[in-house]
Amino acid sequence: MDDVWGTTWTAAEINAATFGIYFAVGNNHNKQSSTASVDFIRVTVYYTPLPPTYDLTMAADPAEGGTATDLTAESPYAEETEVEIKAEAADGYRFVNWTAPAGTLDDDEAAEATFTMPGEDVTVTAHFIKQYDLTVDSTEGGLVTNPGEDTFTYDEGTVVDLVAEAEEGYRFDEWTGDVDTIADLSLIHISEPTRPY
Repeated sequence: MDDVWGTTWTAAEINAATFGIYFAVGNNHNKQSSTASVDFIRVTVYYTPLPPTYDLTMAADPAEGGTATDLTAESPYAEETEVEIKAEAADGYRFVNWTAPAGTLDDDEAAEATFTMPGEDVTVTAHFIKQYDLTVDSTEGGLVTNPGEDTFTYDEGTVVDLVAEAEEGYRFDEWTGDVDTIADLSLIHISEPTRPY
């Protein structure tokens, strides 16, 4: 028979269907029989309340732009819990930033960041932007000085200013290729797109 004085049990043990306590009184000093009486026994069970928890939902915008992952993977979380999150862009996209209507991010522009849970259910969204390659070259008699002659990758919506320069004895004739969106060819400044989020 085990002495259970001072023993503590877990919540799972107490709530189990097989949980019970058996009390017995015995005389271990001799073989004579003896009688003992117990006037009062009290068993006190203490429960520690758990803090409320809240759901964390991860989302990607657009959905085909990549994935947003809760690396901690233990949702729901208590308020002020720090959660490790990660964004991965799909082919042809670039991660831009994180947004959330509540809670805080240690760095909203880092693909791997730490998010601190608010006291409510929350969705954290990773934003991605589509990217495209622009290939620029020229024929004999000149060159493209801006952005140069190569293949360049730009975010969707980026305005790229093209500048062609003719060599001596030549003059600029025309642009060919996918030129439907070419406007003023005299500009030499490349403007980056405004952060969309």
